[in-house]
Amino acid sequence: MGMQSALVVGGDGLIARALSAHMAATGWKVLCTTRRAEPLTGRLFFDLKDGFKTLPEDVVQQSKVVFVCAAVTGFAACAIDPEGSSHINVTRTIELGHQFMQWGARVVYLSSNAVFGGTQAGLDERAPTSAVTEYGRQKADCEAGLLAAAAELSGSCAVVRLTKVVDRAQPLYSGWMQSFKSHAPAKAAADLVMCPVTTAFVVKALQSIGAGNEGGVYHLSGERDVTYYELASAIAAELGGDETVEKDWVRQRLGAEPSPAYSALSMAHTTETWGLLPQPFTEVAKELTGQENGL
Repeated sequence: MGMQSALVVGGDGLIARALSAHMAATGWKVLCTTRRAEPLTGRLFFDLKDGFKTLPEDVVQQSKVVFVCAAVTGFAACAIDPEGSSHINVTRTIELGHQFMQWGARVVYLSSNAVFGGTQAGLDERAPTSAVTEYGRQKADCEAGLLAAAAELSGSCAVVRLTKVVDRAQPLYSGWMQSFKSHAPAKAAADLVMCPVTTAFVVKALQSIGAGNEGGVYHLSGERDVTYYELASAIAAELGGDETVEKDWVRQRLGAEPSPAYSALSMAHTTETWGLLPQPFTEVAKELTGQENGL
């Protein structure tokens, strides 16, 4: 078997950087796109808002696996500019996927548990979407458009919904670690729920899905919902010292009801298809301390 090759669209983000590095380290030939004015060596300048026609034709024709990581991310950014963000997150992304699948490529689209409203626990891959945010609606619309295109074209599409991706490099978690290192208490939300998965867990799973042929919707989730306070406390326990965590009550401080109520997803179909299991919470805490080799 020859070397596997992949194109990572939106290569500057946290997941995309880790994914491209992991695939390259495991023998894949990887090309990443970037929106940087002066791309790093080996990267291709491409802005999704300008459309697929700005990609070199040989790149489009030769890319066999395409990971679509580019998007306008963040709930606020999409809510502030729904038309502009939808143009990129829905219209341009579907056009891009359509073009690659027309040439027989496999498209892996990174989506989110935000396609659900967060009012029901453990929704599976076949549950109807129920987004309550502009960002979530755009993700759901793009999923539908890409899967519809895949049904008519020679390529395939795997939609991969992620729960909350956490990484030691992110300021919140590195800040906790700095507090613990300084023997100062860390502060974490006790009324804000998430279902954490680590970057390492996500990129390994994405590579497995990218290397396969099955299309459809898949979930990458942690094993259960936790509060930020629970995660910080688990990290403190992993460190085994006298680290302490203080509860931050977001509802009292901001005068708002934190949402969603539920974040974890069922991975039943994903497990059946790929053999991938939800990431154990203890593994997440270990990786955030740096005590477990992620990639």
